[in-house]
Amino acid sequence: MNNIKKFRVEKNITQKELADKIGITQQMMSNYENGYSTPSIKLAQKIADIFESSIDTIFLK
Repeated sequence: MNNIKKFRVEKNITQKELADKIGITQQMMSNYENGYSTPSIKLAQKIADIFESSIDTIFLK
C-alpha cells in the first residue's frame, strides 16, 4: 500500500482533482491509491511534489 489517500485527504483534494493535476484519469488515480497499479517514477514525483513530500514518504511504508 501507499499513503496517497492519507496525503490527499489531509490536503482536502479529491481523486479527480489530483488526477487532473498530474494528467491522468480518476480511475487510474483510484488504481494507484488502492495499490492495483504503480505510477511511473515521473508520475510518482509529480504526486510527491503536489504533496510537498518525497516519493519514499508517499510510496514506502
